[in-house]
Amino acid sequence: TLSGTALSATLSGLTANTSYTYRAFATTSTGNTYGNEMTFTTSAVVVTPVAVTTVAASNIAQITATLNGTVTPGTNPVVAEGFKWKLTTNGTYANLAGTLTGTVLTGNLTSLTANTSYTYKAFAVVGTDTTYGAEMTFTTLAPVVTPPTVTTVAATSVTTTTATLNGTVAQGTNPVTARGFAWKATTNGTYA
Repeated sequence: TLSGTALSATLSGLTANTSYTYRAFATTSTGNTYGNEMTFTTSAVVVTPVAVTTVAASNIAQITATLNGTVTPGTNPVVAEGFKWKLTTNGTYANLAGTLTGTVLTGNLTSLTANTSYTYKAFAVVGTDTTYGAEMTFTTLAPVVTPPTVTTVAATSVTTTTATLNGTVAQGTNPVTARGFAWKATTNGTYA
């Protein structure tokens, strides 16, 4: 483009991060006249890496937990995401596929052992490279032990020397191995 004495041209289809040499010229009936040579370098392609963060586990129960993380895609597409998880002590990492909703990554673990520590970290795969978040741990809940429900009911068939004691026993978490009554004289008695 020529505007007065100013000359400009826009190039396209150049290669990123490449040096080019150029010079201006003018052609007349007597031939070409060239300006001095100049160089420029095209900008490098900015590659933003994927960002992976491991977030605290949630919904922790005796045998289940939800693993959480975030995956923020970079320049190149994420082809897989999920979690690596293991027993904290002497465990070997296993893969858990994750569900990515926007940048939020979640994965549900099942069939865990109660009152046990687990270690996990979020990951994302871009091309052949895997990026990991920091390791985090959680401990599943201890088993809840419910005692049996024992109810004492009023004695029946009471005579001068006999009585029928009554009650109910409903099993709790563990099997009942014995049941019966402890009894004593109300005044100064000791349970038998």
